[in-house]
Amino acid sequence: IHHEETGFLVPPEDPVALDDSIYRLYQDRELRRDIARPARELVVEQYSWNAIARKTVTFYQRILSQGKIYA
Repeated sequence: IHHEETGFLVPPEDPVALDDSIYRLYQDRELRRDIARPARELVVEQYSWNAIARKTVTFYQRILSQGKIYA
């Protein structure tokens, strides 16, 4: 997550910061739209089944090219 680009980062165990971020999104429709679009693109690009499959294949190819076999 990129703060205020694809979501909001809040400190752990800080319910006030979380509440503030949620309320800010609730109040600002344009902000919701501006964050939702790139957030969805990021998820599709990084975490779709196709992206995960590509990363898995790349990982195995790298391991196999090193000639190391793990048992």
